[in-house]
Amino acid sequence: MAENPLGTLARLLGGVALVQGRLGHQVLGQLLIAGSNDAAVAAAAVVIAGTTRTRNAAAQVALRTAAPAIAVHALLQGEERRLNRLDELLRERQKLVAAEQSRLEQRNRFLTGRVGKLERENVILADDKARVESERARLAEDHRKLSDRIEDRNVKKQRAAPRKPSGEKRAPRPRKKPGR
Repeated sequence: MAENPLGTLARLLGGVALVQGRLGHQVLGQLLIAGSNDAAVAAAAVVIAGTTRTRNAAAQVALRTAAPAIAVHALLQGEERRLNRLDELLRERQKLVAAEQSRLEQRNRFLTGRVGKLERENVILADDKARVESERARLAEDHRKLSDRIEDRNVKKQRAAPRKPSGEKRAPRPRKKPGR
């Protein structure tokens, strides 16, 4: 639960007042101030300085402590906003990376399945190729045997057929009569 502003102011004023005392009181004052930002502590110091009877003490304390503390506080807030924005950007990028990684893992599973299917098809095709090659070799052997048989028959026919003497001419063919 958040501390109320009046309680915070009382704690800081008491802490700053104690810090200006003896050593034991300074330790207690530091404990009261602990966890507060510099600007709040500087503002409490200005208030305490304003209660002293020294002339322009509040203005001097404001110039020496409050102004630098407020400037540092403003710079720290700017850095804190920048760091928060960087954290937000980092979370967004991590979400994008996680989504991309998920997409890539899904794609990898799909491609792994596809590779397995293609390897199985490759085995089937290799078997088919071996079968076709053996069939081609068998057909080539059959073709060679048939060619040898045909050649043997042609040789036998040539030996069996009587040959005409080379000088003899063939008998002329009868001519067909025109018009019939």
